[in-house]
Amino acid sequence: MANTTIGALTGTAGGTNVPLGDMSESAVEPVVVIRPAGVATPYQTLPVSSLPGAQTEFDHILTSRADLVAIVAPVGGVFILPAGSYFVKTSFALNANEGLRVDNVNVFIQGGGAGKTITGGSNTIPLLRVQGAAGQCQLLAVGLVAAVADVILLDADGNVTVASQCLFSQTIASATNPIVRATGNGRLTLDSCRLTANGRVLRHSSGQRMTVSSSRLESSANTVVEVDTANAWLLVDSSIVRTTGGTGQAFFVNAATANVFVTDCEVAVSNATGTCALISTNGVAAFSVQGGEWQTGSGAGSTGIQINGPISKGFAVDGVFVQNCATWVLHSSGTVASADVRRCVGTTNVTTCVNWNVANIPTRGLCEHANHWNATSANTFTNHQQNDARVMRRSNVSSAGNMSETGIAP
Repeated sequence: MANTTIGALTGTAGGTNVPLGDMSESAVEPVVVIRPAGVATPYQTLPVSSLPGAQTEFDHILTSRADLVAIVAPVGGVFILPAGSYFVKTSFALNANEGLRVDNVNVFIQGGGAGKTITGGSNTIPLLRVQGAAGQCQLLAVGLVAAVADVILLDADGNVTVASQCLFSQTIASATNPIVRATGNGRLTLDSCRLTANGRVLRHSSGQRMTVSSSRLESSANTVVEVDTANAWLLVDSSIVRTTGGTGQAFFVNAATANVFVTDCEVAVSNATGTCALISTNGVAAFSVQGGEWQTGSGAGSTGIQINGPISKGFAVDGVFVQNCATWVLHSSGTVASADVRRCVGTTNVTTCVNWNVANIPTRGLCEHANHWNATSANTFTNHQQNDARVMRRSNVSSAGNMSETGIAP
């Protein structure tokens, strides 16, 4: 087996001489050694300047719409992608009324460099439609931009895993076509992504799990996240969910058997009399908030969480920092199984911690424990008292001092 000598450095690979490059200070450019997929030669060298030259690891390189046409001709304005991997080398636009579809196959799409962008879609054609329980679409460091279409539509059990660093946006407000819409029984994971729209951002209209982590969801004119279907599961953690205009909510929930869990998030609405989370007339099964900071526009009618419907499992809020909020938790109507508001901290421009009418105390009780409220009003807890039936209030403190407590049960 022959050796190639470069100064004092020798090396072999797979029985073939490989130029390892000049490792002295005068070297022009180092090289990298890769193992490209589907190539018979065991090793291949590439100059660093050609990276991400590992494009050879992808089945298809996309630099324009013409590259898509070369892979598959559009049918009715839709490119039905074959299974495989796609490298979006440069940003490009589809024609009007064109979109991509992943139909029951596995597809991986990665952007090059700073996350290249594909634009397209229409009122009736999503930019990316994923369907079929046997397939899965994964997106990494790529941008998808639509005018009024769904940027991503999960339909008929389609699955999407968005790994990291993706940017999805919509330039024209649309209540019916949000950025991401789930209508089948598929699953969606958003991780380290940014979604911005003039209309709704995310609409969960399917009965499966949707997970959002370390992401930013923002609407300039409408509700950000809507859950409106039976048996839906929505988990949002370590993310920013906010409106920058309009009268919409950060969360709108209207599904009696849905489950919503929000953990360590920044949640905000810009409207002075707005509501961060609205549980509407159909209610929800479970609604839980753990940690994070929630704020409204500081108006007299502003609300953190408003309950207008039934909650069959329970309502729990724990360890949230609250500011610019006239009422943190407001119960207006609906039978609630149990409610727990504890360890919340009202910092600035706060008045009422919990407003709950005594006639509608949860059937398994209302617990208010260890809340710290920067308000001197005696109405920090309103329309119910610490000694009312099924109310347990302990260790709460306001700017005026310790608050009245429920007595120790005999």
